[in-house]
Amino acid sequence: MHTPLPEKNIISFVAHHAQVEVHRHHCFQILLGLSAPFSSNINGTLHAGRRALLINQNVAHACNASEGSSLIFFIDAESRTGWQLRQMLDGLPILDLTELWLEAVPQSPTIEEIQAWSHERRLAAAEDALTLLAEDVQLANVRDSRIDVAIAWVEQHVHEKIGLPDVAAQIQLSPERTRHLFMQEAGVSFSQFLMWKRIKLAIVYVVRDGVSLTEAASRAGFSDQAHFCRLFKRTFGIPAGGLLQNSRFIQFIHPSVS
Repeated sequence: MHTPLPEKNIISFVAHHAQVEVHRHHCFQILLGLSAPFSSNINGTLHAGRRALLINQNVAHACNASEGSSLIFFIDAESRTGWQLRQMLDGLPILDLTELWLEAVPQSPTIEEIQAWSHERRLAAAEDALTLLAEDVQLANVRDSRIDVAIAWVEQHVHEKIGLPDVAAQIQLSPERTRHLFMQEAGVSFSQFLMWKRIKLAIVYVVRDGVSLTEAASRAGFSDQAHFCRLFKRTFGIPAGGLLQNSRFIQFIHPSVS
């Protein structure tokens, strides 16, 4: 039985023939080769012939999966799964999960088979993969409950003009103590956290609602489309239009477009 993926905490999609430039992001990334191996350049070191990688926060990396299809996850650092992945990595920039992944999928599907998958089949594959890779990790620490209050408030007001003092007021801390809380509990600065939430919201507007990049950027709280596109390229290593508006090569799982 599948446990539903927490849509607020994850972006996932199947990419065919993907090549992305060097980029970095504050979330965790899992890259799984469905139909063929891929190569990744991690902090200037080439890792070739891989089938499954877990990449830590703020690690510079590029990827070439042009020979096959890949299942890709971007997982919020402050989520429960993010905490599990942080403990799996234990400070390492990457963790090779190829052996574990190949035990689970000894026979790889072809690109044609993957392209023919229904949304339900892609969803099931994503749920199985994430459960497999994180199921044995137990949370070792209890998180400060104030960060949960802060995150919930930001998610409700992410499209508005908000700043650290606004969040600090919600949890009755000084802005400086709130800044420290985000770094301690979420592993990122507040500004990084807010930009990531806005990028995700813009993705939802484009993929789920079918609006233009300009409208999505405005709705998500960006000053203009150019600002959104710059941050998007820096985060994903590919232009926003290439990821969000090219259904031939990208099949989103979360946010759902079924």
